[in-house]
Amino acid sequence: MRTIQLVVAGELMVFVALFGLVQITGCEAKVRLDDLGDTDTDTETDGDPLPPAWFLMDAARIGDTDEGCDLDGDDEVDNQFSVMATFMADEGYLDEHLNDSIATDIDTGEFLIVISLTDLNDMIDDASISTSLYDGKLEDQDAGVPDDLYSGHGTVLIEDAANAMIEDSTIASSHLSMLVGEITIALSINSNPIDITIYNALLSADIDPLPDEEMLEGGMTAGTICGSVDWSDLADGLALILELEQTEQMTLSAYLKSIADIDCEDTDCKQISIGLLFSAVSVIATDP
Repeated sequence: MRTIQLVVAGELMVFVALFGLVQITGCEAKVRLDDLGDTDTDTETDGDPLPPAWFLMDAARIGDTDEGCDLDGDDEVDNQFSVMATFMADEGYLDEHLNDSIATDIDTGEFLIVISLTDLNDMIDDASISTSLYDGKLEDQDAGVPDDLYSGHGTVLIEDAANAMIEDSTIASSHLSMLVGEITIALSINSNPIDITIYNALLSADIDPLPDEEMLEGGMTAGTICGSVDWSDLADGLALILELEQTEQMTLSAYLKSIADIDCEDTDCKQISIGLLFSAVSVIATDP
């Protein structure tokens, strides 16, 4: 089962101070982080309370090098993880590209990430909502993925407790935005799960089309999760999963360090930028 966890961390405010403006090219939007951080959570949005809206990711992929966010303010997209994924596939480290693995896991119900929106008054503009992420499970694991799971009115089971809740999310012109400290996603590498922790993360998406009055048949498009991955932790995880010999591990570690581009002191960088793109569809979420 794929997992995703969010933790509001201390690094977040450092990220806001250093990178006041983030350009998200994968979803054609520009988000000012300090504006998001200063959201007035006491502001009431006009309109009657709406029922919770549930969305299930139906597609996800590592963005190309020109898709993701400008994390360092130089007006250029930062997504070196894309370069790494292509390199590892081309060099034979991987049985298939990471994006192919993600697509397979979504098709087989191994990658089920559910996003809920609560405290809603308006799906177009709402200054203060709560966003939670859950692990999803199929109603009948033995029966496989039902035909209607990604139809906009499918059903998925969720864990009893949310992995995380972000109370200061906002919707502006049907665009969801939230600041996160860390997001840890389990990806498949050669059929083995590996945790990828994204630091100083920003999650955003367009709510399009809008769900109906029952919060069904809606969706999220142009979803983006941006941030950075510690190259050293990544090297250790890959070496374990791929069962690399010491020389092979040193070669891979040297490569990962060479493409690191975030959290730098002079030319020594600790992290690799990443941009993960996703879409989602409305879903009926129930307790197991």
